Amino acid sequence: MHKVQIKREAEGLSRKELAEMAEVAEATLRDLENGSSDFFTQISVAERLADALYMKVSDLFDKRELSHLGRPAATGRPIGPLQLIDPRETVCNDHGIIHWRTVTCFACDMAA
Repeated sequence: MHKVQIKREAEGLSRKELAEMAEVAEATLRDLENGSSDFFTQISVAERLADALYMKVSDLFDKRELSHLGRPAATGRPIGPLQLIDPRETVCNDHGIIHWRTVTCFACDMAA
């Protein structure tokens, strides 16, 4: 059982209620809780769910579950090569995550 589902049920919320509160698709929440998604959870979705449950992302998700790009969970490989589209972006070599040069990698922050 995923930590999101455990917290959701402890709060007495249905999937539909949490999905509406977090402004994510109910199917996204269902796939996350069932572990049936072919992709890692996008950080923006994790942040919305954590905010709706008044928790930190790191309390609900392991950093290996998260991605800015969404990667196939079965392989863990990127869908395609990472391409920077803005000169203000950089890639965290440890996590393969694109982020702004002026901020640290989200996954690195979670590990600290």
